[in-house]
Amino acid sequence: MAKTCGIHLTERRFELVALDGNAKKPKVRLCLSGMAPSDAEDSLEAVGDALRGAAKAHRKQLSIDEVGLSLDSSLATYRFLSLPFADKDKIEEVLKFEVENQLPQWDIDEVVCDFIVLDATPVESHLLVTAVPKDEISARLELATRAGLEPLDVELDCTALFRAAEQAEVLDAEGAQLLVHFGPRTTTLVTADGGRMAGARALTLDLREFDQSTAAIAVVSDADDESASSGDATAAVEAALPGDPAARADAILQRVRRELGRTMTSLKGDRDVSAVLVCGIEVPGLVGSDVAGVAVTRLDPLEGQVDLPAADRSRLVIAYGAALGRLGAGDIRPHLRREELAYASKFERLELPLGVLGLLILTLLASLYITNGRVLDKREADVKLWLVANRNYMIGVPGTEYVGHLRPSEQELKDVKLYQYVQELAETGDLEGRDYRSQLLRLGSLLDKQMADLQEELGSSRDITQPMSAMSGLNMVLDVISALEADGTLGRFSIRGASSEYLAGRGGRDDRVKVVLDMTFFDDGATTGNSSYSALVRELENSVWLQEELERPSTTVLDTGNGIFANGLTIFVDTTKAALEN
Repeated sequence: MAKTCGIHLTERRFELVALDGNAKKPKVRLCLSGMAPSDAEDSLEAVGDALRGAAKAHRKQLSIDEVGLSLDSSLATYRFLSLPFADKDKIEEVLKFEVENQLPQWDIDEVVCDFIVLDATPVESHLLVTAVPKDEISARLELATRAGLEPLDVELDCTALFRAAEQAEVLDAEGAQLLVHFGPRTTTLVTADGGRMAGARALTLDLREFDQSTAAIAVVSDADDESASSGDATAAVEAALPGDPAARADAILQRVRRELGRTMTSLKGDRDVSAVLVCGIEVPGLVGSDVAGVAVTRLDPLEGQVDLPAADRSRLVIAYGAALGRLGAGDIRPHLRREELAYASKFERLELPLGVLGLLILTLLASLYITNGRVLDKREADVKLWLVANRNYMIGVPGTEYVGHLRPSEQELKDVKLYQYVQELAETGDLEGRDYRSQLLRLGSLLDKQMADLQEELGSSRDITQPMSAMSGLNMVLDVISALEADGTLGRFSIRGASSEYLAGRGGRDDRVKVVLDMTFFDDGATTGNSSYSALVRELENSVWLQEELERPSTTVLDTGNGIFANGLTIFVDTTKAALEN
């Protein structure tokens, strides 16, 4: 099964959720969270160190196929855009040019622009465009990569939040909902209308007052041996605001209510807001209350999957949504890792190692080539020595009295015209004055004649044919009978006698095999003896190997009257034509 991991990375803390299974039935394998120490000079770098330490401690459980990274919405700018077409490829081409005038605070080449289709028709599309500075994405990608968890893609927490709510099946297809994630400094609000994402915005709300929990770590996979533990070196953030804590908490709660009410007011239109679903930092007194008459409930897609308090589960929602995205859940596919930040494929990562490996293999092959070349040179020298010795043994040593063992004998020189002609050419030249071409033709004809004589002497001449097999001829006839019996054409019968003999061709007749059968054909209801006999005769007459006309004996009715018998049915078979029948 697929193994994915979602990471929610902010300037103060990280949350990580690892899943396996599929988009319909995900299973939580591991949950981690960590915070930067309050005295850290660079809180983002400290969060990266905490993530790296947690990943190292849980390396076994983090054997991941794909990683998704979710960023804080405070890094992004949201813009609504309408275009007179809905083709996504065309939108990709013109997106930066269309949104450039709406982002005066940034150079368009320094940001990554992505879009979410909120509504579309064949001739128009309404988009939610997100723009995030490249250096912000790059910095967080580097932190995750240093932890050994390089993300395949990056998204904002708004899309991960919507995906988690969609997976929890809490979206109302007949109404509108407000999804809220409370972060330490940024609150993300996502509006859902009719079960579809309708918009997103980020509010700056300082909720560090309530962000007092330490890091929580929970290993929930049954297959893991490592026990669950809870945070290590993460310090709680001290309250930074002066005054009475109760008064501050009440003031923050009232502001949260005002912002939620303002957002809900802007949503009211064709559909009424049916629910406010919140997650993230626990704001005391909010869950269970109502805002503008709408109940506020906790968004808890991890309920029943993770053995953690509800407040801790609530912090993991964004990371859970990011992990679901890598499993293929939901219809929204954000893609912030593009252009020069694009994820390098496995092959691109392996190019350098493969190149080094190729050089090593080439060096090894070159060494083998040199070594084997020397061995082959020695073997070739041995073969040449053997060839010379073999030639001297068979033909003799020129210029010496040693005569090879294959030299023609004196008798062969007298009787064989080929040897005589070769000796004639060697000693006196062609006595009949033939030119070189005619001499070669003469040698060729003498060689052919000598080879034919030797083949005939050895019994391998093509002119000498092997006698036909009487057994093969009988089997060919029996194969016909067996085929007729198998398809039901031939009724019940018996073979009372069968003989086969080879007849050599004489008087202009070819070789053949004579097969004689004595058979009885019974009436069995479906077929009569006469019909079976006629069917057999027809099939034999149609056989390609039948050499002569059948010799059909007269038939005699059985004494019982339920069949006939025929003695001496003679078939002449040419076994050389057996292959033609197939």
